[in-house]
Amino acid sequence: VAPARVARGEFLHAPCYCEENVYRLAEALAARRLVPSLSQLWVVFISNPSKQVPLWYQAAGRREQGGLVVWDYHVILLQSKGDTSEPQVWDLDSLLPFPCSLMQYTACAFQRSASFTLAPQHVRRYRVVPAQAYLDFFASDRHHMRLPDGEWRAPPPSWPEITARADGCTNNLQRYWDMLSDVAGSSSSSRSLSLSSVARAGTYGLVMGEEELLGCFGV
Repeated sequence: VAPARVARGEFLHAPCYCEENVYRLAEALAARRLVPSLSQLWVVFISNPSKQVPLWYQAAGRREQGGLVVWDYHVILLQSKGDTSEPQVWDLDSLLPFPCSLMQYTACAFQRSASFTLAPQHVRRYRVVPAQAYLDFFASDRHHMRLPDGEWRAPPPSWPEITARADGCTNNLQRYWDMLSDVAGSSSSSRSLSLSSVARAGTYGLVMGEEELLGCFGV
């Protein structure tokens, strides 16, 4: 049984501030009881050391290129499977259904197939963080969106900057998009990695490859 569809327009969204959009989305889904429990939600940062990660079916992409955007990083919300539903992806910047099954998102947005191989600099990495930990510890002062002359690269969100609830930190975004720390075990154990492992890892979750990500969510 798939979750009920909701309109993306019902949720706060500021272009180019996906990390904050996902924060507000997780808050809203829990507050409106659109998910059974906040413990089923996982914030996922997608990036790599090259800061070049391709995603398709993106609203910011060109339709004739399949909605392709090569992001420096992107952030989505994953909902783990329940008793009667498969894992879901909540991506406010996607052209796919909202939410979208992880299987469909993988096929379309990741273009994952046996006949398609990404260039080494485009191989995606994933930092998976429990949504509750993200709501407690994430912080951004938005300075990464300032040009040298102080102007904005993109207009900032209308809501206040996010300060960490747990400790008052004002900025730790760079820790979340860093794909070289908090790395999960070797690829040989990718299918043994679980969401319980991620939950035990602490504030910043774990960084993993695509096989490990799909294994964690049972796809």
